[in-house]
Amino acid sequence: MSLSSPFDQWLGTNYTPSTAEVSRITIYLEEPRSELAALDDEVNEALRALNNLLAKQARLKRHIEAHEALTHPIRRLPNELLVKTFHHCLPTSHHPVMSNTSAPLLLTRVCHPWRELALSTPTLW
Repeated sequence: MSLSSPFDQWLGTNYTPSTAEVSRITIYLEEPRSELAALDDEVNEALRALNNLLAKQARLKRHIEAHEALTHPIRRLPNELLVKTFHHCLPTSHHPVMSNTSAPLLLTRVCHPWRELALSTPTLW
């Protein structure tokens, strides 16, 4: 956006305005400063509206994801198949160690049903 000014010829130069010119420039700047303040208010209002929309969007996404999790196919796997899968997670080169970062203990930290299943499966321990 290009704005014109009665002082265009001096902009970007080393010109030193007189006291009277400084006064005229100061008076001239009142309107652009007022417009800028109004524009700042509009921008802040738009940002508040955007932040409200983003928060609403995030809540809706979480709501959808929580419900989609209910439909995930792993929830319908029989426990017998999960136990077999758990056994495949065990280390093969050594006995399982009690570490939060490896099976079988790690399996107990995934979700409550897996915790119950893993703890009730003696062959994992």
